[in-house]
Amino acid sequence: MEKFLKMSAAVLYSAVMCVCFTSCSDDNDEPGGGNDAPGVVNPANVFTGKMPESVAGMTINRNSEGLVTEMRTVDGTLITFDYVTASRAENADNTVVMTVDEDGDKTFYSMSIGHNGFVSKAYVKYKEAGQHEYEEGVWTLSYDNAGHLTKAHHDYVDEQGEEDYTVTIQWKDDNIIKTYKDDGWDSYTYKYTNSTYTKPIENKGALFMFEDIYPIEVYDFEWVYYAGMLGKGPKNLAVSAVDDEGYTENYVWTLDANGYPTVFDVEDDDHPGMSTVKFTWE
Repeated sequence: MEKFLKMSAAVLYSAVMCVCFTSCSDDNDEPGGGNDAPGVVNPANVFTGKMPESVAGMTINRNSEGLVTEMRTVDGTLITFDYVTASRAENADNTVVMTVDEDGDKTFYSMSIGHNGFVSKAYVKYKEAGQHEYEEGVWTLSYDNAGHLTKAHHDYVDEQGEEDYTVTIQWKDDNIIKTYKDDGWDSYTYKYTNSTYTKPIENKGALFMFEDIYPIEVYDFEWVYYAGMLGKGPKNLAVSAVDDEGYTENYVWTLDANGYPTVFDVEDDDHPGMSTVKFTWE
């Protein structure tokens, strides 16, 4: 896990990105799932059972409509969502603004909602406390017909000029089976059974472990996922990942009486407790 996090962090905070996700099927991978027409934001379309109340200590607050309005991480980062237009009705300019506030340094994501109710495009700006505002590029996101995030392209120009960054995710039977960057480097494959878990574990809570399992560097979009606006999660809980050097990392899940995950951890972790993630459910 430490290896995964270090690799993710090294790339995650570089301002060099263009991310792509592809499906193993022939589903449409156009931006927003093939149609840029605005749709309806409804987290219940992603979290079809219980909704997460906290993930890794991050609390999630919702309004009376069930829309996520605020998240707060254990280190004090505040994430807020402003639904600029009526998110439960078709609208020609359906926009949600996510603001990430880290001790006064703020990143703003102005996100257009596609026909499927997921983010199709996001314009990013960053402002340090007391400093000027900086453009941090435009994301264009795509999904397959099943609602899985399959592509994300980040247009960004820094002081050295325009650079690209691409990640690809392959789906099969509603599960992620492989991720890789650019033309195939830094690849991981995922399994949903092993000697410990001989049958797949249903992902009842619709978890999507962006950094802990899937090293998908999409900046702060993990929070967008838990707001129900970044596609649907895998059908099952991954129990192992193999990197491009053949190293296997096994995962341990603890479930409650209803089959919802309460604890995630890495088997034989060199730093016990560092990889532990806990969940609570509404």
